[in-house]
Amino acid sequence: MRIFITLIVTFFMIFPHVNAQEKRMIKPLPLEEIQKVASQAFKSFSTLVTDKNYEAMGFESPGEVQVASLDEHMRVFTVRLDELKKYTPGSDPNKILSGGDQVIYPITVEKQIRSSIVVGKMKEKWTAVSFGGSNQIKMLTKMRKDMSGSIGLPISSYFVVQVPALNLHFIAHQADEVLMLTPLLDDPSYRFKAGTTIPAKKVFEIILPAAKAHDGLPR
Repeated sequence: MRIFITLIVTFFMIFPHVNAQEKRMIKPLPLEEIQKVASQAFKSFSTLVTDKNYEAMGFESPGEVQVASLDEHMRVFTVRLDELKKYTPGSDPNKILSGGDQVIYPITVEKQIRSSIVVGKMKEKWTAVSFGGSNQIKMLTKMRKDMSGSIGLPISSYFVVQVPALNLHFIAHQADEVLMLTPLLDDPSYRFKAGTTIPAKKVFEIILPAAKAHDGLPR
């Protein structure tokens, strides 16, 4: 049994580095409510892990789920293809971020990432959306940890940005009120290197031709 997270990007925390314009654009999350949903979902998730599917769920043994816990959440934001096609180089990249209504909770065992739970807003109610996605969450949390260690910002300052149409995923943060994106993977077609941070303005300028040439069909 394989269960994957469908990330409809990326997590966006409201933190002190966000400027006034972004505060008008981004609504703060009801974290207490979301945490309760995630905790309840985690209890349900633990009952799904068996001696037959524990590896597919990201665990190294069936019993690991009994000592697992939820880690620091990540808010997810998306750059839609239609918005990216209209992007003007040099303009505010925050304006084409959408979503923000999904939150990823990594599941850890002795501080090691195993799996995750995604909580999302559906019909004005926060609910568990999906479970699993071991490989994706490991990459996201490792990059977040590496960035926090190198830059010195707290873990809570980072979020996820995804461009689904182009299959691109980034860990993001604000640096002096400038949106910065760090690719999860190398991508020779755009000359992106995993772990190398680039201003979002530059990223969107680089991928704009590919977005404009995209026919809108799934890749």
